[in-house]
Amino acid sequence: MVKSKPLILIAACLALGLIGFFIFYQTDAEKIRSRLADLSERISKTEPENELMAAGHAKKIADMFTDPCVLEIPETPYREVSGKFSRQDIRAYAMSGRARYAQIKLALYDISIDFPYETTADVRLTARVNAGAEGNGRPFDEFYELACQFQKIEGDWYINRVAAVAVLEK
Repeated sequence: MVKSKPLILIAACLALGLIGFFIFYQTDAEKIRSRLADLSERISKTEPENELMAAGHAKKIADMFTDPCVLEIPETPYREVSGKFSRQDIRAYAMSGRARYAQIKLALYDISIDFPYETTADVRLTARVNAGAEGNGRPFDEFYELACQFQKIEGDWYINRVAAVAVLEK
């Protein structure tokens, strides 16, 4: 005679396990979208911050990139940002940019993700950067069409390349 309590307990554990798996499991595309949302949140700034907070944000931003990372951004409000950059370089740029503005808002739109290889993802998106002036930074509101490449390293996705895509002007 089979006892029903152990069978019910086993079935309940299996059901909870399956529910947990489907709730918490993320596909690679969802992981990349989450990574981009984190990047947008970390770059955005709503209030002044002290140097320690700025350094913490800059480190978290830099940790989302491979070392080195290729950036090809020909036109920014200040200068061209193109070349291979180490995480330390990215951290310095992030610190400098955050120090210039009291408010920064990065919004990402129209994200499309393709996987040419198992450990590589090609991402195209539109980025809107809006920054309010403080000190020597002049305010700007810019849109960029970006082509990014993500690299999967030990299960996590890191930004390996960012390039501005030329679009037609009015």
